[in-house]
Amino acid sequence: MSYKPYFTKAEKIILAIIFIISIPAFFLNLGLLPLMTDEPTRALVDLEMMLEGNYITPKIAGEYYYNKPPLFNWIQIAFIKVGGFNNFVLRLPTILSLIGFAATIYYFVQKEYQNK
Repeated sequence: MSYKPYFTKAEKIILAIIFIISIPAFFLNLGLLPLMTDEPTRALVDLEMMLEGNYITPKIAGEYYYNKPPLFNWIQIAFIKVGGFNNFVLRLPTILSLIGFAATIYYFVQKEYQNK
């Protein structure tokens, strides 16, 4: 049984072009729209964690907020400390997670189907 690459050279070039085009598509208007749905809640939790210095038990207006674990808030707080408190920075961890998830799916699917 001979090894046959899953993608031809032309297909790899097309995939690279799609990847390069998708980067600006993800980041172009990331900070323009106002925060919607769950994003303001996460931002308030982040802000209160930073103001109180309590990074273990999240709160909103002094009331404990146990709806979600604080891991995502910790990641957002790290981004906020580097880039400031704005819409772009608040959405950046989500986009980077999406890109990482897509890369993980590609890696495992390509590994499984490379000889088929």
